[in-house]
Amino acid sequence: MSGVFETLKRESLLSVRAKVLITVSLFVGVLFVLLYFVSRNLLIDSYISIETDAAIQNLDRADAAFAGEVEKYNLQLQDWSPCDDLYMYAEDRDPEFRETTLFPEGVIHQNQSAFFLADNDGEIFFAIAMDLESETEISSSSLVSYFSENRELITHDSEE
Repeated sequence: MSGVFETLKRESLLSVRAKVLITVSLFVGVLFVLLYFVSRNLLIDSYISIETDAAIQNLDRADAAFAGEVEKYNLQLQDWSPCDDLYMYAEDRDPEFRETTLFPEGVIHQNQSAFFLADNDGEIFFAIAMDLESETEISSSSLVSYFSENRELITHDSEE
């Protein structure tokens, strides 16, 4: 009977080589899992930081481009705003002023697709729309109709 126990004891015991191989394999496996989770967290944080910085930079560029366009339009509006002749045209609707000053080429030169003049009540008394690619005048009736229906877009509480 002791021979049977001796055989079982020898068969159940692993060799030193097998023990070392299992230990090293477990250690390497644990090391890979640990390395995976640590690097994953570090890389994700880094990628999020990089993406956030890139998004902020792109938004800053878009904001600067938009501010440049607004400034350009403000300058164009300032060119027209102090013009006494234009105010006189708003009051008397002189056809000569319209023919000599408010012509399609001027709208194209300002790189505008449409130009409207409205009185203080929001009544549009002059409208011109342009196709900037073909540099031809197009119908402005749909835009006039839209702004006539939505007068709050073109009226102001004061004249200043």
